[in-house]
This record gives sequence, C-alpha cells and structure tokens, in this order.
Amino acid sequence: MEEALRAYHAKHGILPSMSELLSELKPLGITSKGTLSWVIARLVDAGVLARTEGGQGRLKPGFGFAGFPLGRPVPAGIPDTGDAGPVERRSIDTWLAPNPDMTRLVPIRGMSMIDAGLLDGDTAVYEDRRDPMLGDIVYALIDGEETIKTLARDEDGLYLKPANTDPEYRPRRPKHSLEILGVVIGTFGRRGRVATSG
Repeated sequence: MEEALRAYHAKHGILPSMSELLSELKPLGITSKGTLSWVIARLVDAGVLARTEGGQGRLKPGFGFAGFPLGRPVPAGIPDTGDAGPVERRSIDTWLAPNPDMTRLVPIRGMSMIDAGLLDGDTAVYEDRRDPMLGDIVYALIDGEETIKTLARDEDGLYLKPANTDPEYRPRRPKHSLEILGVVIGTFGRRGRVATSG
C-alpha cells in the first residue's frame, strides 16, 4: 500500500481521496472503508502518513513517507556474495537534513574538493551555523568570495584547505576576511540515466 501511495503522490502531487484509494487498493484485497481506515491509522502511527491540522481527516505525507528501502552495505571494491536486500527504510530528507530549520543547499562548482567526495555539479547540504571545528568542510566567504573547503589552522592562523592533490588547488588564506556561512553535512548528485515513469 505504501508503494501505491508513493506512486500516486509522485504522479499527481497529492494523496488520493478515500474513494480513489479504495479503487487503487482493490487488487490488494482492501475493499471496505473500515479496513482502509484501519490501514491508514497504522500508516499514521508509523509516520508514513499524517493528518492535516483542521483538515477534517485529510491526510498528508508524514516524515517517513519519502523513505526508500535501504540495503546492507555493498562493497565498491571486491564483490560480495551476500544478500543486498532491503533491511529498513530511510527517508532521504530526514537523513540528509536532521535539522531542517537550519539546513540549506548550495550547488558545487569546480574540482577542488573531489578527494572529499564533493563533485562538480553535485549539491552540498550545509547547516546554517557558525561553530565549525577544525577539519570540518565549510561553506565560507573568504575575501568576499564564496567557496567550500576544509577549515584548517597552522602557526599562521586559519585557512581553507582543498581536497584535491592537483597542485593547481592550493590552500586559501584570508587577506582581509574569513566568514563561515555554514558547515557541510552531506552532498547528493545524480549518476547515470533516470528511468521514465509510465
């Protein structure tokens, strides 16, 4: 049922009405409003769905609605013969943004942080806070220019360190100012071809 709800929401941008839901779920053997109400109550309890405030029982996606099956870790090196089936569901938005009120996104441009996994064209997820620790990857304003680098310190003071062994990318030291705009907590990007829905 969860997959049917997600597919409907992805196609129409809203959740189905009770009558539409009954029609969608007939093949699964759910044919009465009583059974449907019981199933919906379980989905609300699980956080997949939520009731709108003052919405006369209307439903909206819950915090777990966008969860995807999460398999066990799969080696990217030597292949493993184990079962990679799903072991739980993970919501991308709550996993990437545990503090949504302070989470921001910024596109990554350039190659200076590729050894840290920040690739050109990906999107950095950062928290709007000014309390970085040395070694954190930060979104910063250095001498009036925005950049993403690792915060470091030596005997000459704070500086921003790239994560690319190419000598073209050198540490940046502030001549006038260094302001931390946020701390990077993750990145995401697409790889390969996206399937078209039918």
